[in-house]
Amino acid sequence: MSENDKELTIHVVATNDAMVSNLQQVFSKRPGKKPIVYMTRVDHELRLNRINLEKDNILIIDSEKISQFDIEDMALLHKERIHPYIIYLASSWTENQLIDLMRVGVNEIIHLPLNGSSQDLLDAIERIQKRVNIAVSSKPKGKIISCISSKGGAGATMIAINLAYLLSQKFQKKILFIDLHLQYGDSSYYLSDTIASSNVAEIVTQPYLNSVTIAASAIQVADNLYLLPSSNSIEKSSNIQADHIDTLLTVAAYEYDYVFIDLNYVLTSNSIRALDRSELIYIITQPTLAYLKSLVNLLGVFSELSYPEKKIKIVMNKCDVDAALPIEKVNEIINRKVYAEIPFDLSAVDESINAGVPIVKMFHLNKVSKAIEALANFTEGKNLVEKPESMLSQIFHLNKG
Repeated sequence: MSENDKELTIHVVATNDAMVSNLQQVFSKRPGKKPIVYMTRVDHELRLNRINLEKDNILIIDSEKISQFDIEDMALLHKERIHPYIIYLASSWTENQLIDLMRVGVNEIIHLPLNGSSQDLLDAIERIQKRVNIAVSSKPKGKIISCISSKGGAGATMIAINLAYLLSQKFQKKILFIDLHLQYGDSSYYLSDTIASSNVAEIVTQPYLNSVTIAASAIQVADNLYLLPSSNSIEKSSNIQADHIDTLLTVAAYEYDYVFIDLNYVLTSNSIRALDRSELIYIITQPTLAYLKSLVNLLGVFSELSYPEKKIKIVMNKCDVDAALPIEKVNEIINRKVYAEIPFDLSAVDESINAGVPIVKMFHLNKVSKAIEALANFTEGKNLVEKPESMLSQIFHLNKG
């Protein structure tokens, strides 16, 4: 371990004193200055509230058999947004139990019994240490932005794709677009008919994820714009843990100017981790009561997650449809102001989607494109209000288009 490495605090909850002695023997061969905190179960229970767990802690738990009570306790940690690195020691497990452990955030599973020279456990700790060192040494330069619908069909993917495209072309920013619809994401249809060599589910579970792996797996759909598609395999997607999302975003933010995340409106531990890491969250909705009720519910969840209001921007898609509620009524219902409005043009949007070409490229003078361009200006820190063009400039642009 180098002087600049961040040393992790290890907490052990052992079944009994004999296991504590066994682990002490194993760790006697591990260099480190921080003491290891040992405790035993209380009436077979973990009682994790005894431990001051922080993000960069390792929690080691042992059990002769996989305990459903342990799984529920670890799930509660994630619900409370406490994310230690967890190593679980057990003598046996089934495939379903293995999946359950991964879903509640277990990073490593080690087979019992251990012996005094057990290298498996030491290797697991070393792998976790390396991941932490990458996160500490990397100084993320990229802005992470999540786009999520208040309800299915709001148009979040279309807006997110076009926003990312504009930032990559107009502002020459290097963009990674991650499709985190972990079942049947369709972002690739908006940009390319190229079949990706890999996808999110396949790369995030690799032991040592790096920028080379991401670049090799992503589809380059335009200059500076790269797409990492979702997996169409439910089985592979179910193996993704929130910790995997953390690592992916840490690596990507160091390599790209912007990391866009396209999320499903149904929240999971994975999507919440992505939202936690996001500097901005664009909620795409529509000005009808069904969408607005879902938006209010989503804003309530974000409030419970303690997201600051300035982090959340509401984008009203199809703001000018006949059935749209007046913007004043919308603001009253959601108890906050709509940040940006995107008009409706069914023909142009459908034509661009069918062609696999962003609407901001295919119809750059269209009212939808202009509204998304204004949103791109804000995202890049430019003034949303642009100076009106002169008549000569308008004619020039019309001729050029």
